[in-house]
Amino acid sequence: MSTYVALKNGNEIVMVMKGMDLQQAQMSVDAMEQGLTALELGSEFNDIDEEVYYIDEGVPALRPDKPPSVDQTGMVPFLLDLTPYAEGSTVTITNQDGETLDIADMSAEISLTDTGLYKVSVSQPFPHKELSYEVTVT
Repeated sequence: MSTYVALKNGNEIVMVMKGMDLQQAQMSVDAMEQGLTALELGSEFNDIDEEVYYIDEGVPALRPDKPPSVDQTGMVPFLLDLTPYAEGSTVTITNQDGETLDIADMSAEISLTDTGLYKVSVSQPFPHKELSYEVTVT
């Protein structure tokens, strides 16, 4: 018996299957959504976590999860650097009044000109992880 993963798009782990043989794993994958494939990883990957790993050229690799360093507190005008985020990302900035701004151009220069607390959410393409943090502008 081995560890198998169900893959979406050939690299995104959507399910980990332990203690199965190839036929059982393939049946499980076939019962799920269309377009998934099964990949055997072997027993050395019994503790694999789909939130932490993805498959890179047939081998488990750590998903990038280190958020770029961001100043959490700054003075007006606070410049928010979006360039460290992956191409294809969307950044949503929400001010303390609940107003939001969505940005898809990571080269845009964003200047927070009002004091207060801002919530920043970053939706990045796979295999990057989603990020959230707060910025206080004084």
